[in-house]
Amino acid sequence: MTQTGLVTLSFEGQQRKLTTAADAEVVVSQLNATPGLQHLTLSGNTFGVEACVAICSALAPHAATLEVVNFSDIFTSRLHSEIRDAVTAFSAALVNMPKLREINFSDNAFGPIGAERLSPLIAGNRNLEVIRVNNNGLGSIGGTIVAKALCELANSDQPVRLHTFVAGRNRLENKGATALAHAFTQLKTLRLIAMPQNGIHYIGIGKLAEAFVSNPGLQVIDLNDNTFTSKGGKNMAKAIASLKTLKRINFGDCLARKAGGKALIEALTGGHELLEDLDLSYNELKPANAEQLIEALKTLTGLKQINVLGNEMSNKGVKKIKAALASGVQYTAPDEDDEDDQSCDDDDDDEEEEESEAEPEEEEQEEEEAAEESVPASAVKPSATAEVEVLTGQVAALNVSAP
Repeated sequence: MTQTGLVTLSFEGQQRKLTTAADAEVVVSQLNATPGLQHLTLSGNTFGVEACVAICSALAPHAATLEVVNFSDIFTSRLHSEIRDAVTAFSAALVNMPKLREINFSDNAFGPIGAERLSPLIAGNRNLEVIRVNNNGLGSIGGTIVAKALCELANSDQPVRLHTFVAGRNRLENKGATALAHAFTQLKTLRLIAMPQNGIHYIGIGKLAEAFVSNPGLQVIDLNDNTFTSKGGKNMAKAIASLKTLKRINFGDCLARKAGGKALIEALTGGHELLEDLDLSYNELKPANAEQLIEALKTLTGLKQINVLGNEMSNKGVKKIKAALASGVQYTAPDEDDEDDQSCDDDDDDEEEEESEAEPEEEEQEEEEAAEESVPASAVKPSATAEVEVLTGQVAALNVSAP
């Protein structure tokens, strides 16, 4: 069908189970009857290898026009071996399509093996602008494989067009995040990076912060539900201070704490007039942070939405933040009479003293974590590719033993 001037075809949410080539005829026939196809959605169905191969063959006539494919959630109940071969078929069919700009393989549990099979498409199609691999079970190994493919894309002899990368809920952890940070540093073109819920701690957060600076056009950062701690918050603040094009920041549920929150808020004070949406919820921010935020709000003239829910600010601070907001700004904060969020401003000094005493303990905890989770120096700088190759080798071994 034609929608807003685009030729689209969608089977979204039809819950079909298409296993054989004959089963896939319901899709193939409509592909054949839709000349000039630009957007294709297969989400919410489940496809076997034969069905995918048949669909790939039917996609060939659309190579000159196809721009967006949404293949999220298409392998429910399928074996790993089926998913592996199906992703291989799709990757081969799409890699040389000259107008393809967006791929979405989210919500497919293909893990590192699927990441390896998708890599030729990521590395080989220079026209890609948007990559969505959300909730794929990548883990640190799969994340590293995707990072290697992105490095290959960045090092091609043609301009890179990629501006959006989404990889939330993948258990990337520090190693996967560090590998991706290395790729982001080489890309330099990203405008949106979303990596929420990945178990990334301050080491990986620090590497991502460094990579963000290499992408000066960044407009959206979403790291919700990772673990900054104060050290990660301070490192991220250094990056935020230089990224003046930011429109949306989601650092909700990142445990930046008082010191990390202070650094982040100070980084936003001045020069961030384009910022529209700020989420600092559930970060254990204190009443003193509320006062700092009030000062920052004076310069955040473009702000349309702010969320400070789930912090440890006083009722007085919450009220003052609300009063400092321009008319029309959506404000998400605790109810003013919420007992769990009440804190007397008179106790600020005692609170600051207690937190000051607690900081050495936090530093010791972070040092222990660094010793346990540290990424070898060889995996961070130019030789990061070496670790990628080692991990890719591990996946190759997994492929051999896959059913």
